[in-house]
Amino acid sequence: MKTKVVVHSVPVYANESFSYVKSSEIPESLKEDFRKWMFGQTCSYIDNEIVYYSWDWERFVSGKPIID
Repeated sequence: MKTKVVVHSVPVYANESFSYVKSSEIPESLKEDFRKWMFGQTCSYIDNEIVYYSWDWERFVSGKPIID
């Protein structure tokens, strides 16, 4: 279920615990940079797919560092 405005053309979904973006919906042109940016951070699996917390995706596209 989509629950938020898309960020950089990526829909944001939510379950009962957290909001997330699906790895498969991240544009190919950004996947490698996002993967490097996320190195050492937490992600999850839903329905056999890697998902990332929406707040991490939002920070990445806004250019904010992981730790301020």
